Amino acid sequence: MQSFEKGKVLEMNTAPQWFMEESAVILGKIHKALEGISPLSEQNIIDLEYRIKLLDKVKDIKLNIDKFTYKNTHGDYFISQILCGEDSINAVIDFTSACCI
Repeated sequence: MQSFEKGKVLEMNTAPQWFMEESAVILGKIHKALEGISPLSEQNIIDLEYRIKLLDKVKDIKLNIDKFTYKNTHGDYFISQILCGEDSINAVIDFTSACCI
C-alpha cells in the first residue's frame, strides 16, 4: 500500500526519549503482525564473514544467545524509516527490505 503520511524524519542521534520507547513498541508490533505469515526470505544484510567476526567479539559478553529471535521483520528499521509528529510516531515506511533475520 502506498499513501501519503504526514510527518518528519528525525536526524540521526537526535531521538527524544518518547521516540526510543515508542519505536521499540512499534517494532514489537511489526514482529507480531508478521508472525502469522510464512517466513520471509533471509536477507544477507551482513555477510557471513562479518557475522562470524561479530559473534567472536560478543562471545565474551554474558548474553543468552538462545533468547535472541529469528523472525520476520522490517529489515532495516531505524530512525530514517520512521515518520514523526510532535510527540508520537505517525508511520513506519519502506518495507522493501522486509525479511527473516
